[in-house]
Amino acid sequence: MTNAPPKKRPWFQLHLSSCVVLMILAGAIVGANCLGRKGYAENADGSERLVYTYRTYGWPWDVWTEFTDVERFENGRFIRSIDRYEAATKPGTSALNNPWGKIAARALKNALVGLSILAVTALACEWIIRRRERARAAQEPAP
Repeated sequence: MTNAPPKKRPWFQLHLSSCVVLMILAGAIVGANCLGRKGYAENADGSERLVYTYRTYGWPWDVWTEFTDVERFENGRFIRSIDRYEAATKPGTSALNNPWGKIAARALKNALVGLSILAVTALACEWIIRRRERARAAQEPAP
């Protein structure tokens, strides 16, 4: 019988429990980015008031804003619902429009934040597991 020291695990190899934690966390990050959050905005112009209902997608930065409903009020009374494309061309709605350059930049930032969270979590999980393995190995009596 040879008394060879145990093989050292490669630094890039992940344990199954770490992979399960990362999979659950990745699902939560994707869900936060894909499930829209509802919001409201108003645009008042004299006696006319527009109430926008919209959904935003993306986390932690909003990547995409989608109009779901626009209602027009005059002197406090509901007049009619406006087509969302007609409402997007009204003055004062530029804060809700989506310039394509910002969409790409925000999506990239969201991806980097998500990958950073996953990397830190993987390192933390592996550090805890390997520290526990080293403590067990130190407690075992030498043969």
